Amino acid sequence: MAGEHGPPHAQPDELLVDVAALVESGQSNQMSLAVATGGAVITGRLAAEAVWRQRVSDVLRDSAHLGEFARRL
Repeated sequence: MAGEHGPPHAQPDELLVDVAALVESGQSNQMSLAVATGGAVITGRLAAEAVWRQRVSDVLRDSAHLGEFARRL
């Protein structure tokens, strides 16, 4: 059950906020990241949102089955 201040995900982690700010500012391009929490590990590469949106749009546009979604980004 959520506490008085809402669910835990509503309170951003300061380190992740700082990392995201570095990526968005262009000071770090496609930084690798691994997050271990609650028995799960999430791995990937961080990219500025505009770069990510363009890449997703390109992949969707080139897909025979998903091309219609590229226009929604």
